[in-house]
Parts: sequence; structure tokens; C-alpha cells
Amino acid sequence: MRSLIALAMTCAVVTPPTGDDASVTADIELSEWTPAMRLSLNIVTGDYTIRPTTARWPRNAVRPEARHGTLTGEASRALRAKFVATMREGVAVPACVEANGQGYPGILSNAGVPRMTLDTGKRRLQSSPLYGCWTRSADDLYKALTDTFDRKTP
Repeated sequence: MRSLIALAMTCAVVTPPTGDDASVTADIELSEWTPAMRLSLNIVTGDYTIRPTTARWPRNAVRPEARHGTLTGEASRALRAKFVATMREGVAVPACVEANGQGYPGILSNAGVPRMTLDTGKRRLQSSPLYGCWTRSADDLYKALTDTFDRKTP
């Protein structure tokens, strides 16, 4: 049954988002020393917010302030195209998830596994906690998000 649902999801026709509610939320600025930051990006308007993911922050680290802005131009168009590709392909390889990652390359990280959610208002996709089970398009989208927004500071 899971395979049929996964197949149905991967065969869905995806058109570019047109409503103001298409968005991606992702953990960025991953570090083994501090909690991740949470990016919320409206994929249509380019409006974004980056904020700490948790109220608890290490006492010896400066708690970052929330950042807001609007992404425009080529960076916005590129992220929108990667968003559409990921909505089309999905965020996880169904066979990998069903096998609990067995037989697929694992990814080790002291910072943990990032979370990513794509939402069109009609369809919502949540990334797998098995980082090695992410689809290529989900990897590409996440890399583009971190390349665009990640300050890379511990």
C-alpha cells in the first residue's frame, strides 16, 4: 500500500506555484555547537524570515537575531524552479524509506539531520529523517537554500 501511495505522489503533475501560500521551511546554519536556524520562504513572493529554532540557546554562544527580507532576481527564480522539481519528484526515495535506509548511502553529521517542508496550500511534503533517503531534487533544493541563506557561523 505504501508503494502505491508513493507512486501516486511521484506521478502527480506539478505546475509552478501561483498562490501566495507556496512556501518552503528548512533548517539552515546547522552546527554541532548551536541549534539550527529556521528559514521560512514564500516561494512566490520571495519574502523570508530566518529565526532561531528553539528558545534554549547555549549560554556561551550569542543568540542570533531573526532576519527578514525579500529574495528577488535570479536567486528567486532558481529556488522556485528547484521547488517545483522537488514537488514533482518528492522529497524521499520511497524504497529507501521503506528499507529504513538499509542498502542506501548514509550521511553522518554531528549537526543532525535538517528538516525541510514544502507546502503549496494543496500539497505538503515533509523531508525524511533519513538524510540518505532524500531525492536528488530535495538535495539540490536544500543545497541552494543553504548556499543562498546560510551564514555558516557556529
